[in-house]
Amino acid sequence: QGEKRMNTITEKTALDYLVISQLLASQGNIDEAIATVEKGIDIDKSIADIYLHAIRLYNIKGDNSKIQEYQNRLDQL
Repeated sequence: QGEKRMNTITEKTALDYLVISQLLASQGNIDEAIATVEKGIDIDKSIADIYLHAIRLYNIKGDNSKIQEYQNRLDQL
């Protein structure tokens, strides 16, 4: 009898999205990095490193309103 392999679906955590976003940013894919870090923030709004990374990305884009928004959220942690 053949061995059955169980396929498991793993959900990404907020920190997974942070790491993926950091990799994308390091490759110059800033828009994709932003979309990815936003997914992480949607999952867990209590991780300071995610907000810090988002602030860095929005700084690269020059989006001062998003920088302020995430700075405010970070200050409330």
